[in-house]
Amino acid sequence: MPWMAELLTRKIAESQEEVVQAIAPIIDQIIKNRVEQDKFAMSAAIAPLIASAIARQSAQSPQEMAQAIAPTWAERSKSKLCWSDARVVDGAL
Repeated sequence: MPWMAELLTRKIAESQEEVVQAIAPIIDQIIKNRVEQDKFAMSAAIAPLIASAIARQSAQSPQEMAQAIAPTWAERSKSKLCWSDARVVDGAL
């Protein structure tokens, strides 16, 4: 599988549209089949692509990347703090 991730990463660098067109039918088929094994295989194949895209974007424009994820990160942090506070209160009662 590492060679597949490398090939797809290179292909993304060359032309994102071609990659989307190539992967879309596979994703559609997996969604239709809803087979857990296929979902796992696709997740395993796509994960390196996502990681590569995030790493590349982060390296090219770290400030823009930080601004893009800041609202989501802040919301998740607040949510986790609220749940943590609720557990402390529940434990005290």
